[in-house]
Amino acid sequence: MTAMQNTSRLTAYLLMLSVLTLILLGALREATAGNLAGRRAQAGDPIVVNSLADTASAGDDSCTLREAIQNANTNSDSTDADCGIGQAGEIDTITFDVTGTISISAVLPGITGS
Repeated sequence: MTAMQNTSRLTAYLLMLSVLTLILLGALREATAGNLAGRRAQAGDPIVVNSLADTASAGDDSCTLREAIQNANTNSDSTDADCGIGQAGEIDTITFDVTGTISISAVLPGITGS
C-alpha cells in the first residue's frame, strides 16, 4: 500500500469517526432535552425568568417575572412547570436568562416572605 493510499484510508476513517461522534452527540442532546422537558419544577430550584413578556400564562414554557414572583410568594406552582417553585422557610432566588428589557404593563405583585 502506498503512502497516498494510507493517507486516503486514514482520512476516510477520521471522517467516519467524526460523523459517528456527531450522531452520538445529537442522540445525547435529544435524550437530555427529553429528560429536561419532562422534568417538573421542584421546590428549592432557582426560579429562572426566561421571557421578556409581562403575562401569566401557565403551561406556555415561558417563565415571566410576574409568574416567578407569584411562585416565590406562594411556595407553589401556578405556572404548570414554567417556573421554579418557592420553598417555605428558605430564601427564594429569582434569576434572569433574558436579553432585553421587561416592560411591565401593570403593578407587579409585592414580594412577601423570604
